[in-house]
Amino acid sequence: MTATLAFLDEPQLGAAVSLSQAEGWPHTIADWALMLRIGRGVALREGDDLRGTAVFIPYGEVDGAVAMVLVAKDARRHGLGRSLMTEVLAQAPERQLRLVSTASAVPLYQSLGFEPAGRVYQMEGWPDAGGLGPRNGVVLAMEGETPAILGLDKAAFGADRTRLLQALVANGEAMLLRDPFVTGFAIRRPFGDGVVIGPVVAPHLQAAKRLIAAHVARTPRAFVRIDTRDEALADWLSSCGLVEGAGGIAMIRPGAVLHNRVVGQGRGAQTFALAAQAFG
Repeated sequence: MTATLAFLDEPQLGAAVSLSQAEGWPHTIADWALMLRIGRGVALREGDDLRGTAVFIPYGEVDGAVAMVLVAKDARRHGLGRSLMTEVLAQAPERQLRLVSTASAVPLYQSLGFEPAGRVYQMEGWPDAGGLGPRNGVVLAMEGETPAILGLDKAAFGADRTRLLQALVANGEAMLLRDPFVTGFAIRRPFGDGVVIGPVVAPHLQAAKRLIAAHVARTPRAFVRIDTRDEALADWLSSCGLVEGAGGIAMIRPGAVLHNRVVGQGRGAQTFALAAQAFG
């Protein structure tokens, strides 16, 4: 039977969960639904069966991420992953795009114009709350403080992720670092069988640790996942009881549109933990 491409919509999310669980990924229907609220899903179907997926997430006008590129294990090595990516790239011909790849998929993405941009450490487990250290200066974000979060994320990430950050705040809990002005933030939300902490944006590593410690203190018995490209933060998380999971390789396809691009500068903001691997 010939595979066909179509939009991925909510009625297909149960089948999408089955595909991601077959890969050992912990995404629930709620996790998938969040991505479709802020992105555009592509489905690869054979009759009534979902055989593959991909999601394009736009950030502002010139940036974006590619997530959940999946092909059923018994349908691989027939060019279906390339077909999914070609459809996604057609939606964003001039955007800079980011994704996190498995090692085996790197050649495919390189052939489509993506370049490796560093390692992503997937740190997970039950942290030792007592060993996380101080959390002074960290407070719960109040209603009306989302603009401060958006400004810091835009400065650190280099793109406008307003829709993503608003969705994460609505689905979770944001905490701010005040000293005395707002210089950092971190968001915690349900993910899989536990919680994910990210993004974590702060002026320096010690500030990022304080934000993470504050979130763990609010959910002391939760399974925690933190995705980071910062090796020093990964080492610290390991010393606090988290273990390294599958992780991946960050990749970027440079965009053709360069005007008005935000550079990751301003107020010393740095991204220490990703919102999730799916969000680049």
